[in-house]
Amino acid sequence: MSKVGSSGDKIESELTEIGTQIENKIETESMYAGRSIKSASQCVASHFHQIGRTEHNNFYKINNYILAVERAVRACTVRSAQEQRRGRPCPEREERTHSVCARAQ
Repeated sequence: MSKVGSSGDKIESELTEIGTQIENKIETESMYAGRSIKSASQCVASHFHQIGRTEHNNFYKINNYILAVERAVRACTVRSAQEQRRGRPCPEREERTHSVCARAQ
């Protein structure tokens, strides 16, 4: 729930901008790593939720939110590049869970 007034509008605007940055980052990284945007998004979401569980005290501060997304994208990009070099990309269905994705490293 957003706050009422200019403070709430500012937060909503920042979150919209962050969302756009995330979408652009996922699209760029997935193209670089030879992965579909759908599978890249699933992998990022999985990492993002894990980071959120381990850092739940500070998770809703916008700065930590941005850092968590960046770390999730970085982890998925590195994993995808490693898998592609080995010639066996992670199947999309397995990217839905962090643990299966992590075992592929």
